[in-house]
Amino acid sequence: YAQRAWKKVTVRNYHPESGELQYTMGRILEALGREDEALEWYMQSAWQQDSRARALTRAAMIGGRRQNLSAMGNLAEKALQEHGRNETASLMLALSRKENPEAMRAALGRILAADPLNNTCRYLMTGPVSAFYESLGSDACQTALDMAEELEACGEKQLAADLLSLLPAPCAQTEYVRWMLSGDGQALHSAKGLGTGIAYPSRQIEYRALRAAVTEVPEDDTAMNLLGCLLYHNGNHGEAAELWRKAAEVNPAAYMPRRNLAVACYSHLNRREEALSLLDQALELHPGDDQLIWEKAYVLFHTGQAPKTIAAFLRRADHPREDIVLELSRALNLAGEYEEALRTLLSRSFTPCEGGEHAVAEQYMFAHHALGRRALAAGELEEALAHFRRAQTLPDSLGAGLWNEVLLVPHRYYEALTLSRMGEGPEAEKKLNWILMLKQDYFSDMHLPELPCWQAMADKLLGRDAPARERIAAHLRVQAAAEAAIDPGYRKTTPFFISYMEDARALRRGIAAWQKAMAYTAAGDPDRASGYAAEALRLDPTNLYASLMISH
Repeated sequence: YAQRAWKKVTVRNYHPESGELQYTMGRILEALGREDEALEWYMQSAWQQDSRARALTRAAMIGGRRQNLSAMGNLAEKALQEHGRNETASLMLALSRKENPEAMRAALGRILAADPLNNTCRYLMTGPVSAFYESLGSDACQTALDMAEELEACGEKQLAADLLSLLPAPCAQTEYVRWMLSGDGQALHSAKGLGTGIAYPSRQIEYRALRAAVTEVPEDDTAMNLLGCLLYHNGNHGEAAELWRKAAEVNPAAYMPRRNLAVACYSHLNRREEALSLLDQALELHPGDDQLIWEKAYVLFHTGQAPKTIAAFLRRADHPREDIVLELSRALNLAGEYEEALRTLLSRSFTPCEGGEHAVAEQYMFAHHALGRRALAAGELEEALAHFRRAQTLPDSLGAGLWNEVLLVPHRYYEALTLSRMGEGPEAEKKLNWILMLKQDYFSDMHLPELPCWQAMADKLLGRDAPARERIAAHLRVQAAAEAAIDPGYRKTTPFFISYMEDARALRRGIAAWQKAMAYTAAGDPDRASGYAAEALRLDPTNLYASLMISH
């Protein structure tokens, strides 16, 4: 792709205004091990001011790896002329003087004077002593891997290996990298029994070490699993899945490769039907794992399993995490067991969560809303009113709040409807006018995109049919356009902690179907509304209000 881009950009001028593409070409060739060609591209990139400092920095690294200290120092100096705070170039300038220890320490001292937290320079000043590792204010393994990658790129493989060798608590990645740098077979052996630490591999140096380990020891399931994670992260889903399959085959007791393969099958390999079996295998090998329980519940929900079946599965969890309790309440709500959903929610004190304020609140609010609708249908107006009002007041134990007041709209509309049936017209009108005063904007679309439908219903209750029809027609036009939009989900994002990806087109259709269901409810066409609600629930089996519409 870079070569094709170069042909395009140099049709009329062999020296483009920017050096970005030449620099990118150098990085690609350097990663491929073609350093002579990479160096040529870096030096060509250095002719343009916007890429000169970084191109010269990479060229200096090549000089360092070739143990040409003079070339590394000269190129680093030129890079610093363009960017005086280029700490990587400053580091290489110091390393180029290692044959003169006093000059090197003076250069390192100048870097530390500008940045006392430069760990690589601190390490070069102190050496791999325990006090250095104890002084780190960050995860030692991740910091050491960053430093090792920088040192190795500058030609200091032994320094990098020494740094990793004295880690007080190494992780698998640090041992694989140490083995690659030093050839120490003990590191390769010990890596297999270690965990990943706080993060999965992502660096080029980790990629090269894991690739080498898998080649050296084909039965190393730890290396295969970690390499699969790194490849999957970079979009190589098929190769990652094959590595996880082999890892599970090599080590029948390893649960994580099976879990990872379930994610890949569900999300990217068009083999969703295999995910549940793989998660069952993982749970059998690692029973009671809360994350696996939560993930199995997610797959059960989104493959259309019966909510009562999901609830029965989640009830078996011992001392479950809060998010598992939340999924249990969701399953109970979808099963129509609203009182049990409320008892489940109120049996725990939830931890307040930035970004998850509505997650707990919506299950609680919906359960009361559904009970209110049931009472209203049975003519039990006082009970219905109590439920609709309780839906608008959250107990402290939920640890939840309302990020946007539009979430109150469904409950306040039915509160108004109940009041009007009780002969409390003026009070009902106040509630309806509150709904009509709300402004449709980015945030209302995020939390209640069907707001115009509720406002149309409020208009109709107040006897204003014309504005109601206008709102409904406009909303249907918006949904027709949204359904055809090319967008990753349309008004739908996947939280960062969910590894299972849904098809964007199905998400769009499901959201549009629900919006149409609400529009036709507002228009007084229950047959079309229920048809669209059924379609919405098929595409998103967790849609609580669609399930309620169908049950009513």
